[in-house]
Amino acid sequence: MQAKKFVDIMCPLHDKKTETTLLFECPPNNWAQDVSLQVVKCNECGLVFFSPNLSPSVRRAYHGEEYFRAPEKGCVGYPDYVEDGHVGAKVYFGKLLVHWCHRLWKGKTNPPSSVIDLGCATGHMLVPFQTKGYDPVVGIDFSKWAVEWGKSNLGIDLRCQDMDALRLGKEEMFDCIIFWDSLEHAQKPRQLLKKLYAHSPEEAVMIVQMPDVDQFGDNPEHPFWSLYQHAFHYNEETLTKLMELEGFSVQKRLPSSQAEEMLFAVTKA
Repeated sequence: MQAKKFVDIMCPLHDKKTETTLLFECPPNNWAQDVSLQVVKCNECGLVFFSPNLSPSVRRAYHGEEYFRAPEKGCVGYPDYVEDGHVGAKVYFGKLLVHWCHRLWKGKTNPPSSVIDLGCATGHMLVPFQTKGYDPVVGIDFSKWAVEWGKSNLGIDLRCQDMDALRLGKEEMFDCIIFWDSLEHAQKPRQLLKKLYAHSPEEAVMIVQMPDVDQFGDNPEHPFWSLYQHAFHYNEETLTKLMELEGFSVQKRLPSSQAEEMLFAVTKA
């Protein structure tokens, strides 16, 4: 891995620098063997985050083919992201998302017909949307390897971009917005949400799944703290505040298949 570079991270729920409390320091791990990052908590809103965080260039460099085809279990990454069992699970979750989007859209003007998945990796979760005739179907990920694999093997419009510098066409609009274990990676989440607000209709539906920091926040030995690619660690309260700041509203907590994760339906406020 390249030499470590860091960026200062400030709590996105405020327009000014806030006081923080050091919770603990994470020991070096196989994500960053010679780095130990501090976990802090904003004294004003309670949002938990790494400070500083690894730079975008370092995080992008780590997500090459070796991340998606890691040599063994226990590494940060996947033993084989595109093996049948893992792909089957991703397609299943994609079908679940199609179901939720249609159910949450019920009673609105027209059924949803377009979708964007932020942090899509190879794009397998978008396959059911493509099968249902959604158009456009767009995936965003900063891993060049994952995007090229998905474009070549799935024929989906995948784009190699960093979420924090999202670029969309002037006329592009999306009825459904998907963050599946990805929004916590954004180092500039308000900038990202502002962009998505401008590129979605008033009836848009957003599905957000992410780890719930309340499930592991007081345990510095929890494996979640080895995921340095995560920038912020939310609970329901801080995620709700983030959404409200950019004109969105958390409407419903959906059942998640993972005990330490939270899954929400979000609409425009």
